[in-house]
Amino acid sequence: MRSRWWLIGLCIVLESPTVGLASSFLQNLSQGKLATQSSTMFGLGASFAVDGNTSGSNGFTHTSLDTEPWWDVDLGALYFLGNVTVWNRLDCCGDRLDGFSVFVSDQPFASNAIAAARSQPGVSEYKPSGAAGTSRQVQANRTGRYVRVQLPWTSYLHVNEVQVWGDPTALPPETPVTPPPSFSIGSGSYSSAQSVAISAAGAGSERVNTGETPRVGV
Repeated sequence: MRSRWWLIGLCIVLESPTVGLASSFLQNLSQGKLATQSSTMFGLGASFAVDGNTSGSNGFTHTSLDTEPWWDVDLGALYFLGNVTVWNRLDCCGDRLDGFSVFVSDQPFASNAIAAARSQPGVSEYKPSGAAGTSRQVQANRTGRYVRVQLPWTSYLHVNEVQVWGDPTALPPETPVTPPPSFSIGSGSYSSAQSVAISAAGAGSERVNTGETPRVGV
């Protein structure tokens, strides 16, 4: 996950996992994007949840009776996300969505098992309490490209629409850089050539991928 800074006049606004995006920045990033699901029943495929229809009575997705059924969307790029709204089927069986979780990740999900998603580094889980109702919204306030809706038991999963709200400006990917044998970042000095990821977003966002403890003042 990354934080972002906006310079507005003389004010600096921090967008981070603890400070939400202003609502004026938000757009639905999932509509028309590539969606998949654990299986398909009655021809009700994953794309019905990103078609812009929130009526709840037609055009919803439907899996078979699966173990830990899931629905995924790939936003196509990394974005800063505000919240995710999950719309339920309304004609019947709405309680089947009770107990769902929303997972958000910068990287593809490594497994379809819910336990693996929960333990995958960099993945956040958001679990609304109570009944799913007509729609439920979770606050993400983090970067993300991959979004999943999943049930933790054997059931049918059907959702009417999944709206992923965020800043429509795609974030640049991190660029891996191989440092020289000796290099310094900030107050830390490093003696072995190891991989460093420097965000293309700009100065001040360096992240050092090294197991060594920085040696200050060496």
